[in-house]
Amino acid sequence: MSATGSSTAGRSCVPPEALLALPVEVPSALQRLTAPGGASPLLQNVHAIGDRANTVVLDAFAPHLSPSADRRLRIEHAQLLTPADLDRIVDLGVIASYQPTHATSDMSYVLAKLGPDRMNRRGNYAWRSVLDGGGKIALGSDFPIESVDPLKGFYAAVTRLDERGQSPHGPGGWFPAERLTRAQALKGMTLDTAHAAFAEQHTGSLEPGKRADFVVWDRDIMTCPPAEILEAKVLVTVRTPALSTLERTVG
Repeated sequence: MSATGSSTAGRSCVPPEALLALPVEVPSALQRLTAPGGASPLLQNVHAIGDRANTVVLDAFAPHLSPSADRRLRIEHAQLLTPADLDRIVDLGVIASYQPTHATSDMSYVLAKLGPDRMNRRGNYAWRSVLDGGGKIALGSDFPIESVDPLKGFYAAVTRLDERGQSPHGPGGWFPAERLTRAQALKGMTLDTAHAAFAEQHTGSLEPGKRADFVVWDRDIMTCPPAEILEAKVLVTVRTPALSTLERTVG
């Protein structure tokens, strides 16, 4: 659900009045689906981009969450949150599933679509704010809408710059307070995503007994200059179940 008048593709702007007719059955359907023992036995992961859509989803999730319930309900994208919903997504323990390159793809046009009042408030593309508030995130690519290359997502997460090193707010990044540390970005792309899928006992970190799925880069992306992150090349790929699947990049 996208209920803001913004277009993630940057090609159209839906009139606000067209976005006020969110069918009344959507909230009630979400309530049924997210209720414990409800209509779906699957993990609930709701697609919501705009601020109104995110409010509707959180309204549906809220009655079914408690400190003792490890539901791991998730909002996919969660790009535009009101300040109240930024606090609420943290308090409810709902996982904000972000794609860092969406911010760097959108930053050239989103101000024109949302206006300064909405764009400059807390809650938009607010990865660091969620973490600093004690909330939970998961980071992905949204392929094929964005590139599947994890280095592009990692670079966007820690710089909030495009691949030319630019942003509307200068070389420090777009809304630089929302940049993630490299450790936060790496965890968001690995262990946090495994946690979101109840898979942290099997994958997401290199520990005895877990799947050994990893790559070795030709440089340390945790310490190299930010501009070099996108230049890293894979030297070795290891895939479970056997080390016989080890592949080496020639040259």
